[in-house]
Amino acid sequence: MTGLSSLWPALSSLPLIPSESAPFGPLSPLHEYIIAHAEDITLSNAVYALGIPFAPLALQAFLLQREGTRVWRGAIAVLGLVLILRAWTGYRMTQPELNAYNNGLGVTYLHLMGKYVEFGLLRGPIVDPYTAKGRHWLVSMFDLCINSRWVGLGDVVLDQKPSRASKTSGTKGTKGTKGTNGTNGTNGTNGTNDTNGTDEMNGTKDMNGRMNGHMPGVDETNGPKGDVEVKVKGDGDMVDVAAGVDQSRWLPMPTVRRTRSQATLRHARLTATRYLVLDTMLCLLRSLGKSTIGRPDAPPNATHIFIHKNVYTFLPRSTLSVQVHPWVVLLISELCIGTGVWQALSLGYHFFAMLCVGSGLYEVDAWEVDFFDQWWKADSLLELWGRGWHQIFRHHFLFYSALLLRTLGLNPRGGMLLPLVFIQSGALHALGELAMSPTPDPSLIFLFFVGSGLGCAAEILFRRITGRRVRGWTGWIWTWTVTLTMASWAPQVWFDAGMGGSHLLPVSPWSPGSIIAEAMRSWVIDVKEATQ
Repeated sequence: MTGLSSLWPALSSLPLIPSESAPFGPLSPLHEYIIAHAEDITLSNAVYALGIPFAPLALQAFLLQREGTRVWRGAIAVLGLVLILRAWTGYRMTQPELNAYNNGLGVTYLHLMGKYVEFGLLRGPIVDPYTAKGRHWLVSMFDLCINSRWVGLGDVVLDQKPSRASKTSGTKGTKGTKGTNGTNGTNGTNGTNDTNGTDEMNGTKDMNGRMNGHMPGVDETNGPKGDVEVKVKGDGDMVDVAAGVDQSRWLPMPTVRRTRSQATLRHARLTATRYLVLDTMLCLLRSLGKSTIGRPDAPPNATHIFIHKNVYTFLPRSTLSVQVHPWVVLLISELCIGTGVWQALSLGYHFFAMLCVGSGLYEVDAWEVDFFDQWWKADSLLELWGRGWHQIFRHHFLFYSALLLRTLGLNPRGGMLLPLVFIQSGALHALGELAMSPTPDPSLIFLFFVGSGLGCAAEILFRRITGRRVRGWTGWIWTWTVTLTMASWAPQVWFDAGMGGSHLLPVSPWSPGSIIAEAMRSWVIDVKEATQ
């Protein structure tokens, strides 16, 4: 593998602003280097791309559960970052039909880098509350590595105050004092509350004032705070950033208790359902757009031809057959992209949940908090993103936003928190495309998430002006009008880059999805492709 030193000549004239020739701006030379030099990931070298970069995190997680290991964890973080950069710049999927996996791997690498840095900074220790129920220490270590939503682990702490998750047998706290715009502190019980008894400065509502809050807290003029706590102690050189104090506010907590067999069967059913839906959708895209967006090497203007030039007929074998308008095709194309992401991630989640719960390694309730919640019912942008699409990365978005603001001497709970969350989200999804070729326009990807943040800010402003929250059927219309309008460019960006022809799942003419897709071509929707 060519050394990273060959990057140096390209760094002499960095483009500052993203353009068609330099889509990643100053990082475009890195993108070009990866495309030119990265090896194809095969069985013989997969360990270097998919194994070794992840290994130090397990050691970090092991040390994070023990006292006095911060220095060692910091050193391991540096090692982990180096290994990730080597893997990211050295290996990629070179087959066009597997290009989407480069995006997933890039986002995973960035998320893993965030974990390395966080685990290196945390004071520790973090004690898995399930250890008291007999969970093996190896499972606890593994859970710290994969528990991106920090489910059940309480706060993250950078100063002397220990994590809530570690206080399973402590002493009672002292009577709390009233905090700013918060509720009175309460006496600690069995060491589960703060030993210093100070108020959490956490209200009971989210940014849009709803119970069971959905988003990181931002100061309200007439209401309590949200769910991000920042305290400065001692000489002020360290900061306690506590995210997700009450996780029931934003996680779709289970309402039904299941036995192990019931939970395993449920995860198996959802795995099969997600697989079938995703496979059918991908097969239908490849079938309807076999000469345009259904190809991994999509021709120029493939999306425009697919949406505006092809002629689609709904119920082709019925006397009620009708020609489908292009704007309906555009809308369905947008929904296909979001649905594909939802189905793919949920498929992976429920598959691993089925294995972890069914094998007996994990407790049943540890995997009962599903991804995304019922995002289609969201009646505000705050709910859509807070309880839905930001669930996986929410912990890190809050952690690094609050930490950056505190480092800059700004209010970590002020108006800058929300913009930083969505800037991080946009950067994560855009930079995750560094190893992709063709590359969906990263600037538009970034702007979509920033625009969503502006929509959330508009909802906060609406409440401050009117005293009312965005909600109900009018809120639902607002939410999806804004989201689908901002995402109207998504089909062209993604499908012109060949994502419609991706082989995310094994391709076979006899797969369940392929059979269903062909039946749909005959009875539900058919196409007359335009002459190119």
